[in-house]
Amino acid sequence: MPEELNKSTVNRKEYEAQVAKQRTNHLLVIGIDNYKNGISKLNNAVRDAKTFKDILLKNYQFEQKNVTTLFNADATLGNIRKTFSTVLNNLTELDNLIFYYSGHGEERPSGKAVRGFWIPYDAVLNEDHTYLPNEEINLLFKNSRAHHVFGIVDSCYSGSLFTRNIDTANERISSFPSRWLLTAGRNEVVSDGFKGGNSPFANTLFTYLNTYPNDSFWVSDLCSRVLKGMDYTTEQQTPRGEPLQDSAHLGGQFVFYKKGVIAKPEEITLVPGNTEEHKTKGLKETTVSKPTTLKELKKFLKKLVGTDLEKALTQFENYLSTDSAKENDLIMQQGSYNRNKGQQLKGLITQANADMTEARIKYALLSYIDDLEEEDIQF
Repeated sequence: MPEELNKSTVNRKEYEAQVAKQRTNHLLVIGIDNYKNGISKLNNAVRDAKTFKDILLKNYQFEQKNVTTLFNADATLGNIRKTFSTVLNNLTELDNLIFYYSGHGEERPSGKAVRGFWIPYDAVLNEDHTYLPNEEINLLFKNSRAHHVFGIVDSCYSGSLFTRNIDTANERISSFPSRWLLTAGRNEVVSDGFKGGNSPFANTLFTYLNTYPNDSFWVSDLCSRVLKGMDYTTEQQTPRGEPLQDSAHLGGQFVFYKKGVIAKPEEITLVPGNTEEHKTKGLKETTVSKPTTLKELKKFLKKLVGTDLEKALTQFENYLSTDSAKENDLIMQQGSYNRNKGQQLKGLITQANADMTEARIKYALLSYIDDLEEEDIQF
């Protein structure tokens, strides 16, 4: 526990944000356009992988010294396995890992079963032993000591990485380890896009990473928006984004923080407790000023949506005029939220389904907030 923070005297979510600040974010990026043994070339795999890396380095809390890249000839089967081994053995619970793969993928018959593979640079067409099997990729999730592992895979048949569904813990907060995966499609061929551009999946992902309105957001928010965005882009592939079950996932999520947005310890709002203890630890009680303009209110509500959805719904209701046409929309989202929580407590839905429902509620609220007019609110 950080010396300057006492978990019993600060709000849990604020505390976890401070703990998250101490973790180091690592990035592994693999992109393959050109293949050694006559396997068909791709147009945009390397471009997509490099663009993803650049977005995270520019806008989010990632540093170049913690980035590993394997492009084209460097992405051999041996090098990928060596890199996976390094990641597995060197990262600790004070690290987070995001990996991104863009390249060929394939499913091959294996006795009674069908196995999924990544195809490395030096693979030989139709020779399974030269491919990287999903089982090895899943070990990155299952055996890594990293606190959060989030994989993004833009390849054909990437959906075969998912395994059977198992109910997980009900709570979904950053303190719990997580293993999440976002794939460009299910067990299907996916588009590489036009030469010189990006794949449809990558283009949708990059759009939301570049334009996301909040200073921080959950992996489930990103997955939900990419899935919804692809709905409008193409009917030929269906992405999948959810926790990877049976892989050391304990109900948490990686949180994307934009550069410089986590509060300093002295800015944390304390819960009622021993004021003298707060003073001795050098912590200051602070209060958040109530918004007095429409612009301030929108910023205030958007921040709440990203940090405390239940409170966001309550505050939205408090500021919404009874004459507003958005009142019915808000009531509908409140109902969805309450039903979702009730079903979670009763064990009627999986954590993945609960997360997706909450992400949809957040997406709807953000749209309502953007559309607010002066006549919709009361101070």
